[in-house]
Amino acid sequence: MIRIAICSDDEAAFLETKENLKKALSHFGTEFKAEMFRDVKSLLNAMHERFFEFVICENFLQQDDMVQFAQKIREGKYPVHFIFITNDMMQTRKVLEIFPLAVFDGIPSEEKLLKLFEFVLSFRPDKGKFYISAKNGEKHLIETKFIKYIEVFHNDICIHCADGKEVVCRHTLTGFLKKLGGNFVRCHQSYAVNVESVVTVKRYTLTLDNGKTVPVSKNSYCFVREIITKRHLTEKK
Repeated sequence: MIRIAICSDDEAAFLETKENLKKALSHFGTEFKAEMFRDVKSLLNAMHERFFEFVICENFLQQDDMVQFAQKIREGKYPVHFIFITNDMMQTRKVLEIFPLAVFDGIPSEEKLLKLFEFVLSFRPDKGKFYISAKNGEKHLIETKFIKYIEVFHNDICIHCADGKEVVCRHTLTGFLKKLGGNFVRCHQSYAVNVESVVTVKRYTLTLDNGKTVPVSKNSYCFVREIITKRHLTEKK
């Protein structure tokens, strides 16, 4: 299931975009759920509670909330693919200082969305498993649920798995998180954790179910604590 947030104050535009998404994603046999948000502030609130893989945002680039949202995107707090619908691409990049997955000057057609998803979904893990090339050239089959945490290792990342295996590969942490989905949260500039593996949250440390501890930055602490607490409460229900 792909979860997509569409931020627009025009319900007709939302419905047309949703219909084009439905047609495009049907080519992959992929289910999706699209939610409409009439302003960026409500979208921000929703993203504290649940994960969206794509955010399609229409004509909100001057809002203060949008600038705040872009700041969190740059910090890697929301590992999402960002798509803009705007007639001023240069102004968008100037104001938000980020490079989105795509920029359209109108509601994207089925054909345009199809090409976009062909590119993105080609990197999508299949059933929670995917192959990754280690820095030493070896290929490893990684199961997402068995990843405990990811650590920035010099200019690479190190994937720490439940069986003690450590895989060092050439990747950015932000880019790798986009592959993993909503069970992972970036808790530090150099660390991200599997939320389901977290046992305790302390200031400024996370303890995992394998006994390992991972640092949490001061700027991320409240956000990370909220995400983990809400995820665990939801599981108990």
